[in-house]
Amino acid sequence: MFVEGAWRITVVGKDADFDQRAVVRTPYGTLVLAGVVGESLVVNADTWQLCPEHLWPGRGWCPDVEVTPGPVTTAGGRRSREVRATDCYWPGHPRPAVPRNLVLRLDALGTEVQDELAATRMIGPAATPLIRTSSAPVFGAGPAGVEAASW
Repeated sequence: MFVEGAWRITVVGKDADFDQRAVVRTPYGTLVLAGVVGESLVVNADTWQLCPEHLWPGRGWCPDVEVTPGPVTTAGGRRSREVRATDCYWPGHPRPAVPRNLVLRLDALGTEVQDELAATRMIGPAATPLIRTSSAPVFGAGPAGVEAASW
């Protein structure tokens, strides 16, 4: 399933014997969201792919056989959609009317995604130390509050 823009993915349901996960492939790399109710992940890319998977013992991670995206709805000015996945079909068992092995909610993020991502970056002394790479004048404080003129 292909998605465009910034969205938060949240696991809202799991009814499966197998472990579940959602793999997100972006132009910047691959992210994995554990299929545990309450887990969430923010994806901020122009276009990305959502691939629910299940862990089949002895075979490893396998793509789910059915991924059903629900319609995009708007409530309180926020767009969201539900995505349901079925990991596999068993011979002799009826297919469920609604896939439920892994249930995800996608909430669209607007400009607030930039604020959220900025807030998760480290700021202050724990951040990567300032490294001087030239002999040009330096403005501001250096490492550990040392004035730039002294280092």
